[in-house]
Amino acid sequence: MARNVAKPGGLDSDRRVSIALSLLGALDAAPDARIDAGTFAHDLSLSDQQLNEIIQLLQFVEDGITGARVAIRREGNQIILDGDAGRFGTIRFIGDESLALMQVLDRFHIDDEVKSRIQTALAPSTWQTDQNLLAGDALFGGFYQDLCEAITDGVRLEIDYQPIDADTPSTRKVDPGYITVSGDAAYLVAWNVEKDEQRSYRLDRISRVFTTEDSVEKHPFECASVEEGLRAAGATAELAFLRQDLFDRCDWGGLNRSDTWIDEHGRIRAQVSYVSKSWLFDQVLAAGGSLKIITPAELRRELIEYARHM
Repeated sequence: MARNVAKPGGLDSDRRVSIALSLLGALDAAPDARIDAGTFAHDLSLSDQQLNEIIQLLQFVEDGITGARVAIRREGNQIILDGDAGRFGTIRFIGDESLALMQVLDRFHIDDEVKSRIQTALAPSTWQTDQNLLAGDALFGGFYQDLCEAITDGVRLEIDYQPIDADTPSTRKVDPGYITVSGDAAYLVAWNVEKDEQRSYRLDRISRVFTTEDSVEKHPFECASVEEGLRAAGATAELAFLRQDLFDRCDWGGLNRSDTWIDEHGRIRAQVSYVSKSWLFDQVLAAGGSLKIITPAELRRELIEYARHM
């Protein structure tokens, strides 16, 4: 029996499935989960009848366990996805879960190739294109094990660290406190011996770790909020949200919601602290023109260059 049979509308089964997945993907990525039917049909060289067949096909997709169906409908020239049953979503661990995952993989001596595949598939999504990333794992850098041992043994460290606004790393003498994960980055919370203050150091920006012969001193470590940590460790940009619902949905730890205003164009202006330019650029591009970088101007130029290379 032939596996790839053409239907009355002229589309074989493989093509129908491919278009159906493309339609779900477009709806999932679109603002308000709705797209223009004519544009979608034109881009995929579909007739109106063929597009309606795809929509009808998706309406019969059902979860075998829960019975949930893809709620998709067409109203005039708009295709609309209702609910979450038809949404795509990569299964990934949140920060603390990813930290536990790495500890388990190390403890049970999982094969390096297998470990790499697991981390790539399940760890929090990070962009490998960030030129400021140093050697090692994209989330935990190259000295995670050394840092954990120093924390356990209570040993003072010298680390070479490159802040987001620096071209080269510089040396810090620190008493390591603990490791925490926020969003797409992991941090060493430590006491800067020279400044006599608590500091956070992003793990993937640490390029060298040296264990000294000194023991750590007792310090009054404070568990700062994510927002406070991002402000201390990252850079700040001013953004303009063109839609209220987009601003309301943002759950970024570095978004300053207490100091916003409406500009002369009716846009919501707010500041966001970030530690990864790639992460910020991704958010702006994903908003489809509804989110803009206002300052600094240099960041806007870098966004254009980033988009060209995607």
